[in-house]
This record gives sequence, C-alpha cells and structure tokens, in this order.
Amino acid sequence: MFKYSPSAFDLELLQKFIHSVGIYPIGTLVRLNSGFLAIVAESAKQDLTRPVVKMIHDIKKNRPITPRNLDLCDGVGKLHEIVSAEDPHKWKINIASYL
Repeated sequence: MFKYSPSAFDLELLQKFIHSVGIYPIGTLVRLNSGFLAIVAESAKQDLTRPVVKMIHDIKKNRPITPRNLDLCDGVGKLHEIVSAEDPHKWKINIASYL
C-alpha cells in the first residue's frame, strides 16, 4: 500500500490504518527464519514488522513445542524474524486454542 501512496492513498490515513490493524494482525500464523511457527500475540509499538509472537511449532522436527512468548523487538536480533504468513489449515493448527 505504501508503494502506491501518496497518489492512491492518503498517507496519514494509511499510517493510522496500519497502526490500528498492524502488518501482522493478532492471531496470524507466521513462519520464523529460525525454523519455528508462531502466532502473533501482540502488535509492536515501535516496529510493526517485529510483534510479540507465541512460538508453537518446530518446523524442522515437524512437531508442536511448549508455547512461549517472544518479543521480536527485544534483542533477539536476526535469530527470529518473520519470513512469511502461513495457512493454519496447512499445518493443522487451531489458532483459537493458543489465544
């Protein structure tokens, strides 16, 4: 959306929209570069690309893990970064059971 602003979108309204919804809305299943699946638990205030997530699944071992919260803005560096959003049905994950 930023790519098309300001000609297609009012920049101030677009920024307010993104801050209210977030880039990764709460409940979105995401893949981390560290090989885990996580669910977005909270939006980040300072960097919308680095929310608080709940890690729930080890992709390499293809098994659930004990859920743990991880603040992607909190000094984890490049170890854990979101690389994509994932379809929970593909992974047979019930998002509601983790929220």
